[in-house]
Amino acid sequence: MAVIWDEDVIREYASALHRTAWRLTRNRTDAEDLVQETFAKAVAAADRFEQGTNLNAWLHRIMINTYITARRRRRCTEILVGDDVADWHRAFARTASAEDLVMSRMIDADVVTAIRALPEKHRLTVYLADAEGLGYKQIAGIAGMPVGSVKSSLHRARGTLRAVLADRNDRSRSGEARPLLRDR
Repeated sequence: MAVIWDEDVIREYASALHRTAWRLTRNRTDAEDLVQETFAKAVAAADRFEQGTNLNAWLHRIMINTYITARRRRRCTEILVGDDVADWHRAFARTASAEDLVMSRMIDADVVTAIRALPEKHRLTVYLADAEGLGYKQIAGIAGMPVGSVKSSLHRARGTLRAVLADRNDRSRSGEARPLLRDR
């Protein structure tokens, strides 16, 4: 049985999707467009939704993929606009990846730096759990990993963040000026 896309279903998920879209885009119009495109893609792919799975996680996955794809397209367009290699390099240097854009929207620069240094799997679970407030099952659905792996990833990531940020706080109190994390 497919999802019945009526106003109640859309209203139920629209506000959560809009919050995530706004965090990604930081622009009301772009966020609304992203949510609308997410629902359009979800309706078009409704036959691929597996009944009994988490609709919220499925919609978030569609939205995140849509956002990343749009960012990549925009980046390629900016790179191809220039005539010479120098223009290409300048365009490439000034465009941030989708992940960098999301992370730059977070408030504390030390936390952002620490999260960026985490392995990709850990970054995703921390973002979805702590920034989006999603549960283990929802994260598992979005990330495509078992719930146990989500719990393990989140535990390791938070432990690493605690240690790195505590170390940074200790160093700042003692007056040492060292980088937050080693380069990867």
